[in-house]
Amino acid sequence: MFSYWLISAMPFKSKQRFEMLREDSLVVRLIYQLKHLRELNKFEYTCRRCGGELVSSNHLVSMSSDSPFFVNPHGNAFELVTSYNVKNAVSRGDPTEKDSWFPGYAWSFLQCYICDSFLGWKFTAVRDITPRVFYGFQRRALGVFRKAESTEENG
Repeated sequence: MFSYWLISAMPFKSKQRFEMLREDSLVVRLIYQLKHLRELNKFEYTCRRCGGELVSSNHLVSMSSDSPFFVNPHGNAFELVTSYNVKNAVSRGDPTEKDSWFPGYAWSFLQCYICDSFLGWKFTAVRDITPRVFYGFQRRALGVFRKAESTEENG
């Protein structure tokens, strides 16, 4: 069960999810997942529209124990990537607890600071809970690029 939960909770690409779900062997599936999890900290998420840097993959956090998929009252479905840190984004509107997907949190819209495109939501705690703030990006609003490998200069 853990391996299936991991597939739904982590920010894998759809093709990777399909390959993992297709695998019958638990051991092979977990090895595949570990390989991809090790690669996650080598990526930076960007605004899909303008390419502005938003969040490093090592700042991602899973805020849902069930699934990264959510549906708003209008019937629109969203796949969320959640993070406790963001750059080049700004929240818009007054935070509201109405229809919040996360009990104890109020939400406001999150937009790209560079191109003003809709990215997702900023969630702010309204009770004494941790984290005090986190961000939910709609996956379709994100682009991804691989971070350059750090190289050490030899004297």
